[in-house]
Amino acid sequence: MQAVRALLPELLCFRSLGDGFTATVLAALCGLENLRGEIPTVKQVLAIQECIARVTKQPFLSYDAALDMHDLLESADLDPDLHEVEILADVVEQGVS
Repeated sequence: MQAVRALLPELLCFRSLGDGFTATVLAALCGLENLRGEIPTVKQVLAIQECIARVTKQPFLSYDAALDMHDLLESADLDPDLHEVEILADVVEQGVS
């Protein structure tokens, strides 16, 4: 899993391949990061592996296909959402008031 944790941010360098590619890689990365150091279950590892395999085989992934990968990660009890964006939105909203 350490190699995967190192690989996923590097894959974001190829975000110009499209929104589906970027969304899938980001969801897998967030899914791992949101474990907060806990060891992933076999089901979680397989879901992340499926995401990586999908973007490897089909890098020009549609956004709808990326949403399917997001759902796959959620069904494996991973949290594929980037919560830092929610925190930033809250800070910006408080600053506007």
